[in-house]
Amino acid sequence: MAGRDVRLTLAGQEYVLRPTFQAIMEVEERLGGLLALTTKAADGEIGLREVAVILWATMQDRPDFEQVGKMIMEEGLVKSISAVRDILAICLTGGGEPVLPGKS
Repeated sequence: MAGRDVRLTLAGQEYVLRPTFQAIMEVEERLGGLLALTTKAADGEIGLREVAVILWATMQDRPDFEQVGKMIMEEGLVKSISAVRDILAICLTGGGEPVLPGKS
C-alpha cells in the first residue's frame, strides 16, 4: 500500500486500486454503507461478491466485472481480501495512520 493506492496482482497482471470518491459511491450503491462493509470485513463475514465489487470499482484499468470475479477465484480469496482490507483502511483514515480517540 502506497499512500492512497493499493497494488494487487491477479492473473499475472498488476492492478492499481484507488478508492476515489466515484469508486466508493459505486461500492456503496451496490453493497450499502462503507462503515457496515468495514464491520462485516472485520468480522470475517465478507464474501466473494463484496470482494469483487470493491476490487472492480477501485481498479484503474479494469476488466469487466465477471472477469474480475474469475481472477479472484483463480488466485484465491485470501490475497484479494488483504487488498480489500487495505482499501477500506484508506477510506477510513484518508491513507494516513489512524488516530485513536484521546491521542494526538
